[in-house]
Amino acid sequence: MAVWSFPSLQGVRSTRRADSEFFRPEYLLAENRIRACSFIELGRIGNFVSGPFGSAFHVQNYDFRSPYRYIRGRDVKPFFLLNDDNRYLPASHFYRLQQYEVRNNDLMISVVGTLGNVAICTEEEVPAMFSCKSTLFRSNEADPYFLLAYLNSAPGQLCLLRRQRGAIQGGLNIEDLRTIPVPRFGQESEQAIADKVRVAHRSLIISSQKYEAAQQLLESELVLDKLTYPNPVGYVAQFSELEAAHRADAEYFHVRYEAFLSAVRKYSRGCQPVNKLTKQILPNFDRRKASGEVSYIEIGDVSVSNGSYSETKVAAKDLPANAKIELSGGEIIISQVRPTRGAIAIVDDKLSHKAVCSGAFYVCTSNEVSHREIIWVYLRCMKSVFEKFCGGTSYPTIDSRYIGRFPVPLFDDGLASRIKTLVVQAKNTQLESVRLLDQAKTRVEQLIEAAIKR
Repeated sequence: MAVWSFPSLQGVRSTRRADSEFFRPEYLLAENRIRACSFIELGRIGNFVSGPFGSAFHVQNYDFRSPYRYIRGRDVKPFFLLNDDNRYLPASHFYRLQQYEVRNNDLMISVVGTLGNVAICTEEEVPAMFSCKSTLFRSNEADPYFLLAYLNSAPGQLCLLRRQRGAIQGGLNIEDLRTIPVPRFGQESEQAIADKVRVAHRSLIISSQKYEAAQQLLESELVLDKLTYPNPVGYVAQFSELEAAHRADAEYFHVRYEAFLSAVRKYSRGCQPVNKLTKQILPNFDRRKASGEVSYIEIGDVSVSNGSYSETKVAAKDLPANAKIELSGGEIIISQVRPTRGAIAIVDDKLSHKAVCSGAFYVCTSNEVSHREIIWVYLRCMKSVFEKFCGGTSYPTIDSRYIGRFPVPLFDDGLASRIKTLVVQAKNTQLESVRLLDQAKTRVEQLIEAAIKR
C-alpha cells in the first residue's frame, strides 16, 4: 500500500532536507506530537562529543590488563552497554586521547552501523574512552536516565532515526542530533521515570552477579580456574588421528583445547556426550502448512552476554525459509553459526504463542529437567572449545554431530540444584529489569499523550 506525506516548503527550508525518507509519515507524526508538548531541543540541554577518528587508536594495541575500557560501536545497546567481551586500551593511549574520556552518566548514541542505540555509561564502565562509531551526549539539565528512557521509547526512536543520512551506509550527524525534540513533563514525573531505569540497572547487575556465581561454582567443580595452557611453537598429529577424525586442519588438533577437554574427561564422576544426556529435536516444522501468527527466534535474538532471548511475532506466511524447528518449551538451543560467541539459551517452559526457531540452532531437551540449567551453564563456560570443531574461516560453523558428541560431566544432583537456583534467580531479576524498562518507556508515551490532550 502506498503512503505519502505533504511537507511544506517552509519545512523543507528550515530543516534543509528534501529527501522523502526524512518526511516519512510515521516520522512526521511522532515529531509533531512531541513538538505539540512542552519541549526543548536536545542540543540546548547538554553537549555532544564526537568519537576519535578510527586511525587514532588501532585494535592491535588492546591491553587487557589495563583499567581503561575502550567502548566500541558493538557495545552500545539500548539502555545499557554490553559487557560480555570488553576491550581495554593502554594508559598511554588513554591519556593521549583524554578529550574522549567517558564520564559516569554520559549517554552513548550509536551513529554508524546500527543507528539509534542509546546507552548510559555507569560507574561500572569508567574510566573509559569511546570509538568513532558512537557520539557522546553529556546532559547539563535533564536527568540522563529520563533522557535514556525517552530516546529508547518508540517516539524517541522515530525522532532519532528520522535524522539519519546516507544511502549505502547511513549515519547520524551531531548537528542533526541537536534538533531532536525532548518533551518536558516536570521534575516529579521525569524523576519517577529515571528512578525506574535506575532500579532496572541495579536488577541487571544482580542478575549478572547471580550468573557469575553459578559459572564460578561450576568452574571450581571442574578446576577450570586452575588450568594451565601450553603454548608450544608447534604440535604433531598422527596420521591415524587424521583418519579417525576425518579432519586435516591444524586448528582441530591444536593443543590449547586439551586442557579443557582433559579436565572434563578426568572428572571424578565421569562424563557422557551431549546426545546421551539430552534428546535432539530435529527439523519438524513446515512453514508452508502453518497459519496464523508465530513467535520466531533466530541466532541474533539470543544475547551472548546472559543467554536471554527475544522473539519476533511473524505471520506464518512471512517466516524465513530457515524457520525449521517448532518449540514446545524448555529446550536448550545452541547456535551452530559462530558458536564461540555463546548464543546458547533455554527456551521458556510456557510459551504464549506457537514458537519456531532457526534451523541454524542445535535444539535439545535434557533427559533430567533438574540438570538442564547446569548443562546450559557448562556449555556456555566451554564455548571457546567449540572452535576446535568449527569448519570454515570467514563464517565458521559447527556440525551438529560434534555438538552431539561433546563431553558433559555427570554432575551430582546437589550441585545441579545449587546451579539451577542461581540461574533461576538471575533470570527472574533480568526479567524484572526488562519489565521496569518497558514501564519507563510506556510512561513516557503516556505523558506525551496526556500533554497533547491538554
